[in-house]
Amino acid sequence: MVCMVRTKKTVGIINIAGGNIKSLYNAIDKKYCSVFEISDISKNIKFDAIIFPGVGNIASLSKRLFSNKNSFIYEHIQLERKIIGICMGFQILSEYSMETKPDSKGLNLLEGYTDKLKSVESHIGWNSVNFSQNSIFAKFDKNDFYFNHKYKLHDFNPNFITGSSHINEFETIPAVFEKNNLIGFQFHPEKSQLVGNELLNHALAS
Repeated sequence: MVCMVRTKKTVGIINIAGGNIKSLYNAIDKKYCSVFEISDISKNIKFDAIIFPGVGNIASLSKRLFSNKNSFIYEHIQLERKIIGICMGFQILSEYSMETKPDSKGLNLLEGYTDKLKSVESHIGWNSVNFSQNSIFAKFDKNDFYFNHKYKLHDFNPNFITGSSHINEFETIPAVFEKNNLIGFQFHPEKSQLVGNELLNHALAS
């Protein structure tokens, strides 16, 4: 009988926007993933997956990304390797963000732009997420996850929004994006206790 040894996936957390990534680092199962914090994106390094975390300043993140044209991130994109964006990290995958003046340029990996919520100034706290049946996260349907944001994705392609959340009777927001190697979460799985950790590790394993 041959025993197959499972190779750990390499995961890079892109920490160039001034945020604290400790909770995100702790949420990833080190049994199956080797996790690295990346503060210098000019290095010639390769990962199975990279994560744009949901903390920091989007203007700083955008500036750092587009001032390093030789960054390994662009090769990672071209090779269509996995990218996970959380909250602000989800928003940087879009065309641009109106959170700053002037607008902050995004990576243009998904259709749409980010602008303010329509019905409330901010959406903070636990809220349920409705997943579509074709989502890889369908088993997490109607679980509660932790949100903390003032902006959301606008003018998106609904074909790739596989999870949504009702803020109130007036507004429903896109909460999960899935397209090939790209995954975006508007909520914070790393701050959503055990169910959030399970979802995040499922995203990395899928």
